[in-house]
Amino acid sequence: MTSALIAGCGSGSHPQRASAGALALANAINLRASDVPELEPRRNPRKLEVRSGPLAGCDARQLGVIGVSSRTFAIRRNERREGAGVTLTLYPFARVSSTVYLMGSGTQAIGELAAYASEKARACTKRLEERFTTRNEAGKTKPFVTQVEVFPLPSPLPALPIRGLRRAGHVAIAPGGAHGRPNFYSEQFGFVLGRVLVILDTAGSPNPFRVATERRLLSLPYSRAKAHKL
Repeated sequence: MTSALIAGCGSGSHPQRASAGALALANAINLRASDVPELEPRRNPRKLEVRSGPLAGCDARQLGVIGVSSRTFAIRRNERREGAGVTLTLYPFARVSSTVYLMGSGTQAIGELAAYASEKARACTKRLEERFTTRNEAGKTKPFVTQVEVFPLPSPLPALPIRGLRRAGHVAIAPGGAHGRPNFYSEQFGFVLGRVLVILDTAGSPNPFRVATERRLLSLPYSRAKAHKL
């Protein structure tokens, strides 16, 4: 199974089986290894299907939708474990994945994307980013990223109606290969076609994920979704 990343504000929902048709559609749209030959699939992928939307952890609505993600693709140079559930890579660092959400209708998909880019979503994203912790060499727990700021981003492809968010902060405990406390950036971009909502999730440190690559990786799932005449 491939990696399940809910782009945005996490979920307490339980993974559910998607129909064969839904899986086929999502896999046809999502990123694949040939799209990012400069990156490698991450090890130990988690489940790929989740019954939730991008904001499932931030509101009380039960959307009852299926989210299917790609694998996560990343630079892998001397990875090492830092605290529970956090893997740091010697710098520079970059990763990307995509998630396809199959909504009940086009109206629902548009509404969810609008909510995803709202002030409420930005506040939720900031809180969740600040919850991640790591341990220093003395065994003391510290936030993984501090001084987190969240703000909207314009579409990397101006001709397309894409909404974006950036989370920016400072790594609390610098891993090997970094000088001082490097910046950490996480960006999400979303678009809607028909009843499908697609989120591209990127991260980079000490610099943001490359804009030129983001443009290319956004255009690929967009063109694939268009080809299915959603």
